[in-house]
Amino acid sequence: MNLDIEKFNECLDDGKHESKVNSLYEFGNNIGVDATPSFLVFNDQEIIKIRGNQPLEVFLKTFDKLE
Repeated sequence: MNLDIEKFNECLDDGKHESKVNSLYEFGNNIGVDATPSFLVFNDQEIIKIRGNQPLEVFLKTFDKLE
């Protein structure tokens, strides 16, 4: 991955992006994200949550329900 671990650690220690990360984390919690990865499919009546690593068939079934 060629990560410069020293620069990465400096960035973490600096805290420059901490408030943005925390804000996005709270937003995710508020809309029901509770797994990684999570996918939210929105329609007019509901939000359909797909949690975790799922096969294509799960997504296709979800999309079919929207029609």
